[in-house]
Amino acid sequence: MGVDLLGVGAPIAGIFTSNALYAAPLPAVLSRERIGDLGPLNPLPATFVVLSTLAWVFYGLIIQNPFLVASNAPGSLAAIGALVVMLPMMKGHPSLRSVQGLLLVGCLINFCLWTYFVFSGMSSEDFGALLGIYAAGFCIILFASPLSTITPTP
Repeated sequence: MGVDLLGVGAPIAGIFTSNALYAAPLPAVLSRERIGDLGPLNPLPATFVVLSTLAWVFYGLIIQNPFLVASNAPGSLAAIGALVVMLPMMKGHPSLRSVQGLLLVGCLINFCLWTYFVFSGMSSEDFGALLGIYAAGFCIILFASPLSTITPTP
């Protein structure tokens, strides 16, 4: 009996690749922490990763997909850890207000979505679809964000 590559093998590979992706910035963040300065690190993508991974974890929970939860929960903790390490280095940084605002608005949207779901009587299936759209929106923003931070070298 072989392993179901599409049903089990690919999702297991996705768990490792996804979490490796989300943990990739940690060495650079920890290196900058030892220096005590953000340097060239842009904290905005880290903020989006926190919100995105949480959205995917919530989506995975509502649709009861353990592969989706496992491929985002550790990454969520890594992203939160990276952001927590970066925040003290952001005093006076031009992105500080953007990071704070984005994190606050993202948490507010999550709170509002879940409050609406609980009190509206919306079905789990419909709410799952709504969370899926919300999480996919973060993916689109994240995939586009590297292009917005590329600047020509003088």
